[in-house]
Amino acid sequence: MAMPPTTENGTTHFSVVDKWGNVVSYTNTIESGYGIGVFAGYQQPDGSFRNLGFLLNNELTDFNTATTTNPYTGSPGYNDVEPNKRPRSSMAPSMLFTPDGKPFLAYGSPGGATIINSVVNVTINLIDHKMTLQQAIDAARISVASPTSSITLENRFPAATVDALRALGYTVGIGDVGSVQAVLIDQQTGKQYGGADDRREGTVIGLPQSF
Repeated sequence: MAMPPTTENGTTHFSVVDKWGNVVSYTNTIESGYGIGVFAGYQQPDGSFRNLGFLLNNELTDFNTATTTNPYTGSPGYNDVEPNKRPRSSMAPSMLFTPDGKPFLAYGSPGGATIINSVVNVTINLIDHKMTLQQAIDAARISVASPTSSITLENRFPAATVDALRALGYTVGIGDVGSVQAVLIDQQTGKQYGGADDRREGTVIGLPQSF
C-alpha cells in the first residue's frame, strides 16, 4: 500500500493491492483545507449535534463562478452549478493493465491543477523511459496547466533548462508538481512493490505487520 500525505491541505491519494491482485487507485478531496469548515452531522432531538467525523467539502468552487451558456445548444454551460452534476476536476486516479486485462499498476496524486501532469510525467517515465517505479516518481516533473506560455518546473531540473525555456519565451515558475503514490505487481514474479513520493509526506506499507 502506498499511503497518502497527511499534511496536504485538501486532497489525498492512496494506492492498494491485496494478496489476490485486486488493485485500487483512490483520490479524494475536500478541495481546500478543512473544506467548508463544517463537519457532517445532524441535530438530535435533545438539541445536541451528532458529529459524523468528517468534513464537508467546498467542491462547488470547481464549478463556474458565473453562469455560462453553451454556444452550440443555448443550454446552460456544462460546468455550471445544477442538481445531479459533478464539477470538472483534475483528479486522475490511474491504473495500467497487461494486454490481457490484468491490472498491474495503480497510481495517482494530490496537487490541484498539477495532478494530471504528475500522472502523465510518471506514465511517460515508466513506459517510454523504462524507469523503475521509484525512479519514475522521483524524476523531475514539468507542469503545463493552461494554454498560455506559463509552465511550472521543479527545482530538480538544472538551471540551464530553466534558462533555455525562458529564452524561448516561456514564463517559468518553480515549484513541486504533485506527490505520486503507487503500487506495482511484478508480472514475472508476482511480487508487489510500492513507491512513495518525497515531495510531500507519504510512505509504503506492507501488511501484515507486527506492531
